[in-house]
Amino acid sequence: MINEADKLLLPDELEDCKKELIRTYISLEELNKISVDKSKDYVVENRAEHVIASAINLLEQIDRNYTPEE
Repeated sequence: MINEADKLLLPDELEDCKKELIRTYISLEELNKISVDKSKDYVVENRAEHVIASAINLLEQIDRNYTPEE
């Protein structure tokens, strides 16, 4: 069954978005597995870098897949 959100993207675009979300999820899971031996500063910095990279990637995907009117 197709939900309302799936109707907004073409099948290939939707698949690309799903793949990117899976990659982001895996990256976030890896961050959660960082050894407790690492300093708190390192963990925070590393997570911040990944959040920023993911946000940039999301904005680029939105820019590629949507017009300003959408």
